[in-house]
Amino acid sequence: AETLQASFLPSDLPERSDLRFDALYLTSDQAEFVGGDWYDAFELPDGRIVVSIGDVVGHGVGAAMTAARLRQTILATAMDDGDPAAILTKANRLLTMQESTIASALVATVETDVGTMRYASAGHPPPIVGASGMPAHMLSCGGIPLGIDRDVRFESRSVPLARDSVVLFYSDGVSEFKRDVLKAESLLVDVVDKIAKGEVTTRPSVAVQRAVMESQRPADDAVIMVMQLSPALALRETKGRSPRKTWTFHSSDAYFAHTARHELVRFL
Repeated sequence: AETLQASFLPSDLPERSDLRFDALYLTSDQAEFVGGDWYDAFELPDGRIVVSIGDVVGHGVGAAMTAARLRQTILATAMDDGDPAAILTKANRLLTMQESTIASALVATVETDVGTMRYASAGHPPPIVGASGMPAHMLSCGGIPLGIDRDVRFESRSVPLARDSVVLFYSDGVSEFKRDVLKAESLLVDVVDKIAKGEVTTRPSVAVQRAVMESQRPADDAVIMVMQLSPALALRETKGRSPRKTWTFHSSDAYFAHTARHELVRFL
């Protein structure tokens, strides 16, 4: 299960002087059932950043392989067409031609000057955006999941980003934790506000996970990815960077010890 997950998750995420990413993949409490959640973020040659996140229905090898194919399809399509709606349209056509499954997905493109984000959704939970001078809120989303209608057309939306914006992307394994979507969404909005105000300084994705789940593991695989537009912070971290990283967890918290061990291996 861990080998399959590693094959469709990126080995690293973009890190620049004006933005940074932090992501977390949470396995379900039934770790033998590999899920079909994925996340990705990469920089195009023209400087735009593309984000993709999604969730294939079901578990097992089939769901994992479908997730890997969708992630690669989105990456390849974005190289030729950076419009989120067009990317989802092509991914949907390929999925309906090749398989009889469905998946939720969201694609976002951040412009080179990081002042605007365009996004399109195929039935995926909406991103949450906040900034120091703006309360966190959920973005408008729509669209049906991939794999249902071959000829469906998706819609790209646009949202302005403040220079210190925080954008949270996540899968429904987070928002449907304990089957209380409204409570989970309220907690997600609150923690994005805290991140935007500088109350969370390290591993914002872990702060999101703890805000919703505390130390419990989700019933379904879940993905959390946080994008921060923080030029000063990113620049400060870039200067004098050394090949060091620290993981901290409570000695009685087996779940985060497990997570830290795998992050350490990936870091090495």
